[in-house]
Amino acid sequence: MKIRAFQKRPFDRAAFLIATTGLYAFCGAFGGAAIAVAQSAPAAGAPALDNGQIKDVVVTAQRRPERLQRVPVAVAVVSGKTLEQKGIRTLSDVAARQADFQISSSPTSDLITVRGTGSGENLGFEQSVPTFVDDVHEGRSRSVQIALFDVDQLEILKGPQTIFFGANAIAGALNIITRKPTDKLEGYASALYSPSDGEYDTEAAVGGPVSDVLDMRLSGRLSGMGGYVHDKKIGGDGPHDQDGQLRAAFRYKPNDRLMVDFRYDYARNNDAQAVDAVVYQGKPPNVPSYNSYAGPTYRKITFHQGEATAHLDLEAVKLTSTTSYTYQKFNQLGDIDTFPGLSPVGTVSWSPSQAQETSSQFSQEFRAQSAPGTRLQYSAGAYYENEALNTDNTICYCSVPLGAIPPVAAADPELHPNTPIGFDNVGEQRSQTFSAFASAGYQITSQLTLNAGIRVSRDYKSGALNGAYGSMDSIASFGSFTALPPIEQHIISGVFGPLNDNGYPQPKLNEGAATPSANVQYQFNPDVMGYFAYSQGFKAGGFSGTESNEFKPERVQSYEAGLKALWLDRRLQTNIALFHEDYKDLQETENLSVNTGFVSIVTNAAASISQGVEFTGQLRVTPNFSLSANMAYLDAHFVNFTNAPCYNSPLASCTQNLSGKMLPFAARWSGQISADYMQSLPRNYELAIDGTVYAKSDYNEQGVLDPGTEQGGYAKVDLSASVVDPSRRWTYSIIAKNILNKKTYSYIGETPGFTGDFFAIPDRPLSVAGSVTYRF
Repeated sequence: MKIRAFQKRPFDRAAFLIATTGLYAFCGAFGGAAIAVAQSAPAAGAPALDNGQIKDVVVTAQRRPERLQRVPVAVAVVSGKTLEQKGIRTLSDVAARQADFQISSSPTSDLITVRGTGSGENLGFEQSVPTFVDDVHEGRSRSVQIALFDVDQLEILKGPQTIFFGANAIAGALNIITRKPTDKLEGYASALYSPSDGEYDTEAAVGGPVSDVLDMRLSGRLSGMGGYVHDKKIGGDGPHDQDGQLRAAFRYKPNDRLMVDFRYDYARNNDAQAVDAVVYQGKPPNVPSYNSYAGPTYRKITFHQGEATAHLDLEAVKLTSTTSYTYQKFNQLGDIDTFPGLSPVGTVSWSPSQAQETSSQFSQEFRAQSAPGTRLQYSAGAYYENEALNTDNTICYCSVPLGAIPPVAAADPELHPNTPIGFDNVGEQRSQTFSAFASAGYQITSQLTLNAGIRVSRDYKSGALNGAYGSMDSIASFGSFTALPPIEQHIISGVFGPLNDNGYPQPKLNEGAATPSANVQYQFNPDVMGYFAYSQGFKAGGFSGTESNEFKPERVQSYEAGLKALWLDRRLQTNIALFHEDYKDLQETENLSVNTGFVSIVTNAAASISQGVEFTGQLRVTPNFSLSANMAYLDAHFVNFTNAPCYNSPLASCTQNLSGKMLPFAARWSGQISADYMQSLPRNYELAIDGTVYAKSDYNEQGVLDPGTEQGGYAKVDLSASVVDPSRRWTYSIIAKNILNKKTYSYIGETPGFTGDFFAIPDRPLSVAGSVTYRF
């Protein structure tokens, strides 16, 4: 199998081959031919199992506690303790170290991809890989930036998850379980600092009983960074982050049958120089620059979420009600036109932009489940969600005075000739989702179980979009935007592009589907289980958040076969999944830079296929030394996409044929290998050392598959070392990320208004941090 980028980069090819050869040697030596589904390495400071056996991992992938090795679903699991050990604070960092999982933060949204499929870069998209925190759906993509806080466990579910996680979970789901209050006094405080880029992270939590029937937990976090990209235009480094989070959680348990969990989350991100992009005249080089000439930028997020989940145990059946309300406000200023160039009217380009997004969401789910331990296991329920989304995107063509367009100056002689032109795009979307679901599993024999389920859903959506050209003041104050008279707007639209002033052709949508699933699982022995699963998925259509066009629903049929096994007296774990997913009308966003500016087009690719094989393995070599690996081979490509927009074209109407091409953000190879070692030290201290190699082959970062937006293959290495004191209360750690200082891009796009030029946001280079944690 050719990996084009590696042919050009011998070092990357060698590093990746070393990683994959080590993985296959590990699998071959111990008889595990398999693929990535979970990892449960011991946490730093935690004593290893005396017998060296692998611990059971409990997941809630089917909305009930079950052993991972008995669940017929491909799930990657990362514990909260593992996140602390490796110094991982964001979901993007998790994705970089997992096979078949990608998160990229663009100027428009956060793009989440599983097995090569995800939602494109458009404000109007529902997430194909939605995030759930304590069973609460977080619909907006920016929520991933604040989701990983005081976490007990993260589960990455792969493939359609429509039965248990909603119709739109067509490619997968992120299931996050936070730490809950307990009836014992406990807590922790931690601090981390990296002198290389000024990263800091302080967290604290305390919990325990308030009364005989009420427990509580309070937690907080302050984090940020000085930055690693130097801005030569305004001085200073970015991203310069200042983030804060608070959580209050309560557990009310008046008796053995009733338990109610309450949770309130607040988060505030205030990040300066958040889009410190580097602009290139032509294709970005293999090694990115860390010098930017971007203007002032910022990114602000305000987040509130309240949740109440009640569990009533009636012995034969367990009833659950989950009620939630989420409010999120997002505001971003961007300015990436940072090198001399000409605007459409011949002046030097300067076009800062502001994106604002406000959303509110209410959801209610009722669920009934059978008691555990019976041959017939069932689950049934209903779900309702109501979301309101308002967007306001403004761009200032600050280098284009109205006087530079003679017909405008002639039509309105009272306008100052140096007044800049602005464009404002205001959108509104409302959606309601109704769904009912049911699943049942019957244990035919002690070894054979059949499972089947179905979800029936109905989505009602309405949308409005209105664009206007206007005037702005000379310092790009976005509140100064004033719409021009229609005749002047018409003149300007002939230069910068047509207006989105007619809304959507069909401003109301009413769509629904029934999505069944079925699987059979066979327990060969207590430690080996095989399964075959079939499922369908449906994701509703909707409205583009930037252009006045609509897109159709997408559908998938998925086939998956897996084998989960423990060997060598539970010292070796090998989990393998083979999958084939057939998508119809895949929703794709193509961002284009044309002569008149920037265009974001949403289309439906006729068909695409995602297929491959995933593996995870873990070996406890000794009680104190373990190896783990996850790896994936992926073939995710367009089957039929003959009308895709062109790249590097001055015309938005140009089309190209992408049939047979790999999907954006789909790396053919990806994965990691880790080694964990623990050693007793004098005076009852303990040393824990962890090393991780993670790698991806090349992938493109834009839907139009412009060769200039391709990220080459790479391999990176992390190391950490921790010392735990005899009381097991204090942990002192050194965490080094990307120790080979491999420089890559987190996002590459075409520069607005300049066909053939690009802007890129570099990934974080080598960083070294020290941390200390106290537990009680």
